[in-house]
Amino acid sequence: MTQDKARKTAIRQRMGETGEPYSVARHAVQDEAAGAPGAADEAGGPSYLEQARDLAERARRRADEAQEEADRAQEAAERASEEADHAEELACQAEDFASEAGDGAGEEDSGGWPRHRGRRMHSRRGPVPPGPPGPPEPPEPPGPPRPSGSG
Repeated sequence: MTQDKARKTAIRQRMGETGEPYSVARHAVQDEAAGAPGAADEAGGPSYLEQARDLAERARRRADEAQEEADRAQEAAERASEEADHAEELACQAEDFASEAGDGAGEEDSGGWPRHRGRRMHSRRGPVPPGPPGPPEPPEPPGPPRPSGSG
């Protein structure tokens, strides 16, 4: 049999009024009996409610810090992407200047196009590997027939 029937009745009454689970209602009734709501428990430490609020506040702070760090990382990634695009642009310009400054050497190899335009490029992944070889060159046609020597 319950030793403190009045306490158990108060806990069940609070459960019915607030919809709280038994353990939460029990702590609230104990806190009310010790003084005021939110008062320290028997050991002299903070109540469960105070502990829960403290933990929730710490979790909120950590979540805010994590979000700020994620925002900084996103900004850094965007800056790096812009710098990579700019570097790629400068590399293409340098190749253009180099091909224009030359005496035309190398342009015949690629049909008159600057060399960097002859390569297909994936952005930030390097050149595309060449595809399968094309059809072989046709053989040279035979020369004109030789006249036969009966004469």
